[in-house]
Amino acid sequence: MKENLFVKIDEHENINKTLDELRKNLVHAKDKIAKLRDIKQKEDELLSNWEKEAETVQKNVEQINKILNEGE
Repeated sequence: MKENLFVKIDEHENINKTLDELRKNLVHAKDKIAKLRDIKQKEDELLSNWEKEAETVQKNVEQINKILNEGE
């Protein structure tokens, strides 16, 4: 059953103002989250590249070590 709800006009305006601020804050928060997600993605890509480079360097060091030890 639907009941009537009576709210003073100034309270209604305050509620609307608060809801508008909340909406703006949510848009701002979503924007920040999107930026953080972008930063994280770039960091993940960098870390992945560094891992690949470190593995390549490790393989090269192992090959050099193997070549140097063959002569002994």
